[in-house]
Amino acid sequence: IKMKYIYTENISELYPLQEAVLNAMPTKNGLWLPEKLPKINIKNLLNKTFHEVAFHILQHFFNEEMTPDILKNIIKEAFNFEIPLVHFKDNIFILELFHGPTYTFKDIGCRFMAIALKHIISEKYKDKKINVIVATSGDTGSAVANAFYNIPNITVNIFYPKNRISKLQEKQMTTLGGNIKAFCVDGDFDDCQNLIKNILGDKLLMNNYFFFPANSINILRLLPQTIYYFWAYIQLNKVISSNTIHPNIYFSIPSGNLGNACAGVICKKMGLPIDKFIIATNNNDAFGRYLDGKSIDNIISVKTLSTAMDISVPNNLIRLKYLYDNNIENFKKDMCSYSIDNHKTIEYMKKSQQNGYIMDPHTSVGYAALDTFISENKHKGTNNYYILIDTAHPAKFPNTMKLARIELIIPLELLNLLISDEQKKDISTDYNTWKSNFMKLNL
Repeated sequence: IKMKYIYTENISELYPLQEAVLNAMPTKNGLWLPEKLPKINIKNLLNKTFHEVAFHILQHFFNEEMTPDILKNIIKEAFNFEIPLVHFKDNIFILELFHGPTYTFKDIGCRFMAIALKHIISEKYKDKKINVIVATSGDTGSAVANAFYNIPNITVNIFYPKNRISKLQEKQMTTLGGNIKAFCVDGDFDDCQNLIKNILGDKLLMNNYFFFPANSINILRLLPQTIYYFWAYIQLNKVISSNTIHPNIYFSIPSGNLGNACAGVICKKMGLPIDKFIIATNNNDAFGRYLDGKSIDNIISVKTLSTAMDISVPNNLIRLKYLYDNNIENFKKDMCSYSIDNHKTIEYMKKSQQNGYIMDPHTSVGYAALDTFISENKHKGTNNYYILIDTAHPAKFPNTMKLARIELIIPLELLNLLISDEQKKDISTDYNTWKSNFMKLNL
């Protein structure tokens, strides 16, 4: 059966994946999702390799656009690094998603997206210049830049907030040159995201140029993220030597735009036995406010130590609302949320180090939220397993590591970046200024 896609604002019509990928945000308040989620029998995956698991899951979503051989080759090329599950302490495990080329979990979705795109693009676009556009609060930009670097006919336009990301993150985006254009925006992440939304809503630009949004609003970024939840479960099953399906599994997810959380929920609805998602936010706690029934209109993001999560209202909440029938009580059965401030972030970075594990500030937010959840639910028994999503290598945040007085070895590739020349353009938040400059350069 060929998979079709629905749009959350108009679920009566079905579309092919190509439409969902190339027209990622047709209106302001809707996003794409698969028409129906396949049911996966986890028992069939327990002895498979990561690449086999990836194929088993993704074949359901890409069966109209790719032959099995093409999909297998994309998976092999995209996922050329490990995704280990490591034991942290007691019944807590850490899923390390930062072993890709830019040391962040974003490599998983971005590498698949870049390689798969050429197989999804129709003949109409084969020789057309593609303008990849992406707003970033830190890690997405570097992962997109690396994934699309030097691909013919593609120019990458990255918008990132001035003084809101680490120096290393900025260097990863601004030192490649070539087909990578970095725009340092005098505003916050929401301003960067609004520039993307303005481009996508601009009929003149969209009719004359081909823009491809690479944020997690794009379904092609989101779908590959489902793989590592299944993979985490399979690895855990081996560790606890269980031939039975273990239901009491909890995931703690450091959350900004909720793409990671959305991928996890999709997995649960596909049959992965996850008991609950602990959604860990910093002071930007729109999701927690939403679960509490409070208004999340007109929130302005605040700057924190976990900068990649400094987002006012997360985009993927649109998808989650659809998946839970817009019912907060349905959300609460599967999810809870904790807001972690800077003080606690540092405290849990130190706690983690005392346990022999060095964490970046985002993962520390996830650890603090998980620890709070465990303390509040001790009466529920000890037969639970907890998996903390580790989103980035701590070396990407040297100033915060220094603040926590944690020493670590910085990988040579990242050290070399620090002495590389930057190529970036400082811009205001004014869309029309960027648009006129873009059109002058792309006549």
